[in-house]
Amino acid sequence: MSISNSILKLVGIEDKNIKINDISHQTINGVQCHIIEAKLSYDIERCENCGFPDVIKNGTRQTKIRLSSFNGDRYILKLAKQRYRCYHCNSTFGAKADIVEFNHSLSKRFDEDILAQACSSLT
Repeated sequence: MSISNSILKLVGIEDKNIKINDISHQTINGVQCHIIEAKLSYDIERCENCGFPDVIKNGTRQTKIRLSSFNGDRYILKLAKQRYRCYHCNSTFGAKADIVEFNHSLSKRFDEDILAQACSSLT
């Protein structure tokens, strides 16, 4: 197992299409953050919209995803998601990750942690 896979498992990411490029530490608004820079890319055989196989890779889109904290530190995943373009219907779409809902910036695990803390504070 590579060190990249170990880091992804540590923060709760099981997606095999995510590859880590760099890890850095920054202080953002007075809080120590660990920044994981990664890329999400996979091959597409058919267009999501029309179903034709005329799909090519068309750049990336940078997203910031807030991950669950570990040892009291914040973890942020800067994920470059692959964009695709269909020559047949001229539409574009992006790669999807299992760790985050569509158009969200908080990971599913982070949402679950927030709900668990809210429920425990109510009791």
